[in-house]
Amino acid sequence: MRAARFLIILIALAAAAAAAIYVFRLPLAGAAIRAAMAGAGLENPEAQVSALTIDGVRLEKVSASAQGRETVSLDAVEADYRWRELILERRVKALRAGPGFVRLQISEDGTVSVPGLPSGGGGGARDGLPFDSLSVEQVALFVDAPDGAAEGVLSADYSVANGGNIEAALAAESLAWKNMRFQSAELRAVIGLSADGQAELAGGFDGDIILPDVTARGISLQWTGEGASWRDAATGVYDGVNASARIEFDAPTIRFADATTPGVMNLAPVVAAFGGQIDEAALQGALDLAFSPQEIGLSIAADRPLVLSTPEGAALSLTGGGAPLYNSNDGRESASFQFTLIGEGVNASGGVNASRDGDFLRMAAPVRIEDYAYEDFSISGTAIDFAATMEGDALSADLDVRSGVDSARIGRLTLSDAPFASSFRIEADVAAKTANVYNKEQCITLDRARARLDEYNADATLGRTQLCNNEGPLAVFTWSGDTVCTLNGEITAASGRFRMGETRAAGAPPVIRFAAVYNPANNTTTIDGDVSEGSLTINEAITLSAIRGRFDFSLDQERMRANGVVDRVRVAQAGETQLAAPVIANGDVSLDRDKVSFDYALKTPSNMALGAGEGVHDLASARGDTTFSFDGLRFTPNGVQPNALVPGLKGIVTTAEGGVDGEVRFGWSKEGVTSGADISLNTISFGGPTRAVTRTIGLNGAIALTDLMPVTTDGAQQITIDAVDLDALQLEDGALSFEFPGDDTIYLARGEFPWFGGTLGVYEATASLSGEARIPLRAENIDLKKILDYVDVDGLSGEGLMTGSLPLVFENGKARIEDGVLQSVGPGVVRYAGAAGEQAAQAGDQAEIAFDILRDLQYSDLQVTVNGALDGRLEFNMVFEGTGEVSLENAAGRVPVKYRINLDAALLELLRQANLTTDIRLQLERAQSTRE
Repeated sequence: MRAARFLIILIALAAAAAAAIYVFRLPLAGAAIRAAMAGAGLENPEAQVSALTIDGVRLEKVSASAQGRETVSLDAVEADYRWRELILERRVKALRAGPGFVRLQISEDGTVSVPGLPSGGGGGARDGLPFDSLSVEQVALFVDAPDGAAEGVLSADYSVANGGNIEAALAAESLAWKNMRFQSAELRAVIGLSADGQAELAGGFDGDIILPDVTARGISLQWTGEGASWRDAATGVYDGVNASARIEFDAPTIRFADATTPGVMNLAPVVAAFGGQIDEAALQGALDLAFSPQEIGLSIAADRPLVLSTPEGAALSLTGGGAPLYNSNDGRESASFQFTLIGEGVNASGGVNASRDGDFLRMAAPVRIEDYAYEDFSISGTAIDFAATMEGDALSADLDVRSGVDSARIGRLTLSDAPFASSFRIEADVAAKTANVYNKEQCITLDRARARLDEYNADATLGRTQLCNNEGPLAVFTWSGDTVCTLNGEITAASGRFRMGETRAAGAPPVIRFAAVYNPANNTTTIDGDVSEGSLTINEAITLSAIRGRFDFSLDQERMRANGVVDRVRVAQAGETQLAAPVIANGDVSLDRDKVSFDYALKTPSNMALGAGEGVHDLASARGDTTFSFDGLRFTPNGVQPNALVPGLKGIVTTAEGGVDGEVRFGWSKEGVTSGADISLNTISFGGPTRAVTRTIGLNGAIALTDLMPVTTDGAQQITIDAVDLDALQLEDGALSFEFPGDDTIYLARGEFPWFGGTLGVYEATASLSGEARIPLRAENIDLKKILDYVDVDGLSGEGLMTGSLPLVFENGKARIEDGVLQSVGPGVVRYAGAAGEQAAQAGDQAEIAFDILRDLQYSDLQVTVNGALDGRLEFNMVFEGTGEVSLENAAGRVPVKYRINLDAALLELLRQANLTTDIRLQLERAQSTRE
């Protein structure tokens, strides 16, 4: 009513001035009115007094102008008044204006004014209306804006006694106001005032509204309302209004800004809720407003819920659920709504209930998500219960989550197939922009989970995984600058499979205690922590277990890096067949992108040092190598033993002594494993190999192996051997030249030992390293005298040379001679004159003759065949052909003899258990007859 009150002031001034000069001339009254209008602040005022009485005035052609154009022009303004009320109270009984026009102007800052009229006015609403009746007849409204214009009309017919109507309409093809543009717009408003004091409001808007990030076309708004006691407001008794209204709206086409332009509908929460960027939508619904001096309530209409729908079929529906959307009562505010969101890839429902009492805010929001999928994030069967309170800057919240995470991308990490359930406590300081998150159940449990890091071609599958609190909060979020999330916890998993490129690991992952920092803006992650326990098999070749160590890790936009210190890890070959026994390692490891480098020291499980090594591994190609060096490694009976390091030597080599130097090399790739070694033997002695050899003594030499699986050499290798104890064979001061062709055999190029004045050797022979092995020993120029001296039988001696072969067969850890043959080289003699001969003479004539012959048996041919185990009894078949001297019935002579002796005994018993197979008397008689 400010405009009407200003108009009354002008009328009062004009009437007073005009009345003062009325007695002179009416035209002079017009000049006085114009002067009064100018004094009141009107620019370029124009008015003519066509009638002036003691109780009324009529002004014609009332106008004001600014900037060269009329802004107010009324054909007539009439007022009925009482002089006392007009002058003292500035109030009239009736005011009539029009027809005419008023031109409004919108400035750059959005201020609306009438150019040429002062912006102020006297009085206020609590003074009541300055008239008893008002009539405005077809006053046109023109609106000028920096960009666009509008036209309309205003009419009013009102009286205190009977009420009345006020109607206004405005239309614009295009008009900008502040950051809003109206196109093809029509605005209508009707206020009806009934005689009983009730007021009714009706109106509408049709057109397009364009905002910086939203364009709404074809909007249709309709509003209706009613209120009580408009008379109190009209008379200045204003203690509040009881009113209600409904706003119905239909916006069939709302287009939102594209993703490159910031806007509400491309904010992450909205995009996440709808499962994608929203480009266009429609909005329908109705709101009910209830207003009283004590309370304001805004509710979603029960018969017309708010529905935001997209052409793709997504629809967000808001309903009141029996509570106001917004309510304010005596300083206490509350908000409540229920929602459903259904679309392609999304099916969710829930509600929000919030209240504020002073500085205390309470909120509860249960949400149920049956299905949701958007890009790399999808969940199903999810229930979220959120409850929070806030007082001042302190926020406390409880979050219960039961979810099936089908896929979730966090930075560059994608998590999938990870159902879990847990409860969280959130403590936040809004002023400090920080929040602490605690797991109320101590651990988040995932029955299973998969993770993928595409940038590094890496993935992992975990079974029964738990993320547990350490001391303090599980997570801390800060957003005073860049949003930063820190995590502190412990991860355990019952099982896991990991892959990066061609590198794979499987087993029970170690327990990881960590502190992580994630900065989404910089796309960086850093982690510090330690690991313990676990057992992982890498590429089905190496098993790492009982791990203990610590690490730091960083991932940024350019590279992934990590460093680790391994205090202890058990390293073992995977699979049933093991080339090396498990060892204990410690050392350092580093990761740069997909390249791993490491150095290490190895010990036996009983903490005996073995050596040190270093290596590299390419995770992408699963290609790498390592070199392990051992210098001055000593074998002692109670210390390090070869058969404890190499399981394949168990039962073959025992009680080793001596030293070894060298290095072992391994290389690996998806094509297979390569290996090699350079070994220097320093006077190595050991029991065996196998039960076939009692002990091998004093091995010296260097061996270069080009492969260990199977054992392979490139060319002949040379070693010397101080002695080999084969029970029945004693070998000393030998040398061996050999090769490993790589087919589980050994090629013996040349091996010789001095033996009883001659040599015992093997030449150009091949023997198997698995199963039965045959080694053809060759005896050359063996001195019979030295053999008999070694046997050391009292009274036994002889002379002669022997040559032959003793084929050794190794099987099941034992050695035997199979079809061995020794043949005399030229003639020789065997003599025996011991106590056994004297005892045999008492046993009978034949025994006496036999031992007489052995006193000087000159043989021309001696052949011995040998069979039997070297650690058991040997079978000797000996054939002697020659002559022996015999004394018979006081006669003496040499007779031809042929002995066949079968012996089954150890070497020292051969002569004691002779089995003479020839009739000695018959042979002697034949020899005598031949001599005659």
